[in-house]
Amino acid sequence: MLNAAMEQKATDGLNLRLSIACNTAVPFMLFGMSLGQVSSDAVRVMAWGIVGLIGYSLIEYAFHRWVLHGLLTADHRLHHEEPFAAHALPFSTGLSVHAGVLVMLSLWVGLDLALCITLGTSIGYALYGQLHELVHRDPSLARRLMPMLYRHHLLHHRTGPAGEERNFGVLTTFWDRLFGTYAA
Repeated sequence: MLNAAMEQKATDGLNLRLSIACNTAVPFMLFGMSLGQVSSDAVRVMAWGIVGLIGYSLIEYAFHRWVLHGLLTADHRLHHEEPFAAHALPFSTGLSVHAGVLVMLSLWVGLDLALCITLGTSIGYALYGQLHELVHRDPSLARRLMPMLYRHHLLHHRTGPAGEERNFGVLTTFWDRLFGTYAA
């Protein structure tokens, strides 16, 4: 039993390190590819990247609210029951998400804009992963570095009055405020 627990901890640690490495590297690669594709127009790359980041934050909110707390409630409930346990996604999930977004956007808006927008979504995904990991693995550091987002997510893990669920955003409180799911 002890060996299985130690093996799981080592696997979770490796998964975490690979996830951090991949999710940090992808935005840098996309930035370079975007500059090459968009004729070195850094302002255009960054502007469309910001569009991607804002879009990602909305997707993160919607997925968390309506998929994880709707369709996949039972699976996501594990995370709520043991928020400090390692219920990590495989590190390759981020790579799959980035590739999928890039392919879908390329078909819709062309490769040049797709690279720029995917740059923003990949930055959002990396920030989400790091912030969420920090909140659950090192709460004291999270409380010092980002007190508002730490409290926002902490309240998400506590059920509100009459079973009310709230505070679905991790990167921002904006969408919770807009859609009326914000609780202070």
